[in-house]
Amino acid sequence: MWDERHYNTSYSFLNQSWSYSLHQTDVVFGFGADRKSQEAIYEVNLFLEVTKQAKPLGLLPKLTRWEVWRSGTAEGRLFGGNLPTLESLLATPYFPKLNQDIIFFWETMSRPLESIDQMLVHFKETGLFDKTKGMLVGKIRGKEANVIKDMTNEVKEVVLDITKGFDFPIIASMDFGHYTPNLPLPLGLKARMNTEGARFWINESYVK
Repeated sequence: MWDERHYNTSYSFLNQSWSYSLHQTDVVFGFGADRKSQEAIYEVNLFLEVTKQAKPLGLLPKLTRWEVWRSGTAEGRLFGGNLPTLESLLATPYFPKLNQDIIFFWETMSRPLESIDQMLVHFKETGLFDKTKGMLVGKIRGKEANVIKDMTNEVKEVVLDITKGFDFPIIASMDFGHYTPNLPLPLGLKARMNTEGARFWINESYVK
C-alpha cells in the first residue's frame, strides 16, 4: 500500500545485487488500524511470519477472491510496487537494471484509465515486459466522497490490450494495494505463480 509518500525505494537490482525491501502496508494507517479485525490479523501475522522466520513464506493465503486474467505458470524474482512511483524512477539511477526474469507486481490508487494505460505503455516501451514472466495486479482502489471505489475490473481490458504481444500469466485483484489488506511482497526474492487456483508462492526466505 505504499503511495508516493511512503513507498520504499531503497531496493537495488544492480548486476547481481538484490536488496530485499518489503512492499506491504504502512505502520500508521495499516498496522495502526483496528488490530482485531480479520484484515489486520491477516496482515500482521504474515508480516511477522516473513520477518521473524528464516524460511520461505511458501504458498500465500488469500483473504479475498483473486482473478485470473491470463492463464499459465511462471517463476522469477519479485519486482514492482506502486505504479506511478515506479514510473517516476524510470531513467534515473534509482531504477534497477533488471538482469533476471521477474514476476512484476503493481498497484495504484484509482485514477483515469488513460493514466494507467500511459504508465503501462511506458513500462512496455522501456523493455520491462521483456523480462516479465508473470504479472500480479493488486486491487485498484481510491476514495471518492468517503466511498471506496474499486476499478480493478475496469483496468482488465487495458492490461490485456497492452500485454497482448506477451504470453505471461496474470493474476489480479490480489490482496495488496490501497484501501485493502496487504500481503508482504519482498522485492528480489524468488517467487512462483500458477493460475490454476490463482496460486502464488514465495520460494526464498526474507530473513537470512
